[in-house]
Amino acid sequence: MMADVLQTIHDQVREARTMIAVDPDVGLKLLRMAESTAGSLPSALVGDDATFRAVLDVRNELGCCVLAAERLEEAGVDTHVVVEILERGAATADRILDRLTIALQRC
Repeated sequence: MMADVLQTIHDQVREARTMIAVDPDVGLKLLRMAESTAGSLPSALVGDDATFRAVLDVRNELGCCVLAAERLEEAGVDTHVVVEILERGAATADRILDRLTIALQRC
């Protein structure tokens, strides 16, 4: 069950990374979905503290980049700046999820 949820989050982040350059609004929505999915993962499904912290790191990274992008967009900042924020947050979340996936496969 947990592996399925993690895969869903990872898929959402990867799809967002692809979409951000094409349609930043769609990329933003996908990152918001991934953040929500990571935030709704019940701690009972996570077998150890390190995994739980990694999922929280993903949620926090996505939450921060989504919030920053939304506020910058509202303030009228140039779109390329907003896109860069989204790309950076998605890339960081993707790296965290990659490391988590490798660690879980070793167990």
